[in-house]
Amino acid sequence: MITLDSDLRDKLIGQARKLADEQGWTWQEPVEVKSGVERGEPVWIIRTNVLMFGRNVRIVLRQSDLLVIHAGFLPR
Repeated sequence: MITLDSDLRDKLIGQARKLADEQGWTWQEPVEVKSGVERGEPVWIIRTNVLMFGRNVRIVLRQSDLLVIHAGFLPR
């Protein structure tokens, strides 16, 4: 398992923010970055606006190569 230090956290948020900007999705703080498992693979999950339901960007990156596995936006 990969440890989440501040440099890696910044890199993950930067990559997620770039994708959100390209899609025209609203990016709101605070941002949560946590590890998880999806389809049997270790992943990083980046989610915005974590204190609210709606206006959330959620991006899942595979830990091994930071490939986007899932990206979505909940506008409501």
